Amino acid sequence: MILPALILAFAPAKIDAGAASHQQIAAPCSVVRAKANQYFIEHHFFTGAIAGDTSAGVSLGPGPGALAPSGAPLVLSRYSIHRYTLHRHLSPMKSYSDFRVTGQLSLTSVSATSCTASLHFDFSAFEYVWSLAVIDDGYRSQFTSNGVLERGYLDSITALVIDDGKTSR
Repeated sequence: MILPALILAFAPAKIDAGAASHQQIAAPCSVVRAKANQYFIEHHFFTGAIAGDTSAGVSLGPGPGALAPSGAPLVLSRYSIHRYTLHRHLSPMKSYSDFRVTGQLSLTSVSATSCTASLHFDFSAFEYVWSLAVIDDGYRSQFTSNGVLERGYLDSITALVIDDGKTSR
């Protein structure tokens, strides 16, 4: 009886694999979209409308000098794969290069004064066996986001919208 309770008490929290992070923001979607665009541009991300969805979605890609939510440089490396994706064993026999992250921000109007923001990033890296680099062309591997980076950006955007709402009153 005690053993199952201990297992549940010390079990790691389950992470929703591959799902976008969601956050409800008390502001119209048009305001959230404007603040999110401003925020991502200030953090050196390329922003653009998602094909077929010109009113509510934004596709993202980091530009040179992209910044993490903390304002520090967003470093995409072997370390970032461990930090921002579900844990996957990276083989010591393989090399990883050309790390990339792309994202999608979707806004859904809940009411006239509320908006749900969903953010999802896709991570990838070029992977090849280092000992066979001369003959191995390698391939691009995809990594599933753990939601850490998404939550950081959404928290920052929410704070920006809330702070702006307080100063405009």
